Amino acid sequence: MRLDIQAAVVALSVTSFMLPIVYLILRKWRVLDNPSARSSHQSPTLRGAGAAQILGVFSSWGSLGWIPSWVILGPIAFGTLGLVDDFRPQRPLFRLTLQLLLGVAMVSVFVSQPWYATHAIVILGTGTLFVVLLVNATNFMDGINGISALHGLLVGVIYWILLSGTSPSWAPIAAALAGISLAFLPWNWGRKAILFLGDSGSYLLGALFAVLVFATLKSGINPIIAVAPVSIYLVDVGRTLALRIHARSPLLIAHREHIYQVLTNCGISHPGVSSIVGAFTIVAGGIAIAGSQELVQIPHMVVLLTVVYSLYMALPTITRRSWRKH
Repeated sequence: MRLDIQAAVVALSVTSFMLPIVYLILRKWRVLDNPSARSSHQSPTLRGAGAAQILGVFSSWGSLGWIPSWVILGPIAFGTLGLVDDFRPQRPLFRLTLQLLLGVAMVSVFVSQPWYATHAIVILGTGTLFVVLLVNATNFMDGINGISALHGLLVGVIYWILLSGTSPSWAPIAAALAGISLAFLPWNWGRKAILFLGDSGSYLLGALFAVLVFATLKSGINPIIAVAPVSIYLVDVGRTLALRIHARSPLLIAHREHIYQVLTNCGISHPGVSSIVGAFTIVAGGIAIAGSQELVQIPHMVVLLTVVYSLYMALPTITRRSWRKH
């Protein structure tokens, strides 16, 4: 069996097997996400399903003989940090400090120059900030049913395609990401979810996204192509932060200003909004794949992606106008 197929099958099987067990443990310990004025759900829901996904990734990695790299311990450690937060929320500064340390450890695996070289320091610093940004962006975007499970599945498949031709040793990690996301999707899809990922799942997914971006860069692919598959989440979070900074709103206070939240507020169902975000991810990922195959040149890619991002950011305005008419 091909290693990437094996990784996907093991990740899917172990996560699917563990989810009912994790569900019973979370119910026993009453690890609940209670709704608030800023929540998108209306009833207390168990959170912490990422624990099953952590075991799925670990088992998948082990089945490959602990290849391609020890960097996979980074996402597992991020997921474990999130799991601790699911049971007992940590102080923001302490949590951020641990995230930065884990980010440094992850990025250092991809730096081939001596750590004291200026170029290596720049890569290590920017890479670490990118890891922390992507992990927290994934956490911010995990606010409605199905959105992160579907996003993880799509992003996993896109990087699986990108890496299969350029860096086959990393393709199994993308396949494992697709496997754990597919396993969780039925538990979180629909108007009422059975389980939430919790910080354990969103941290794990965000860190896996970062690993795949770095692996794609390491294989020699253009940075625009490497980041494009995860860019919809980054655009949503970036737009929201920009609006809050412009309005001088506190950045650390929970809110409902993300694009996906605005669409939900306008009456679109959770599956509907998750599918919309997923569709934009498919388009951005498709452009990336076309660019990697040299079917689209980089300047044309930039134009196409700019159009996609502009349309995505215009969704709240378009939806509000349509909602008011009806």
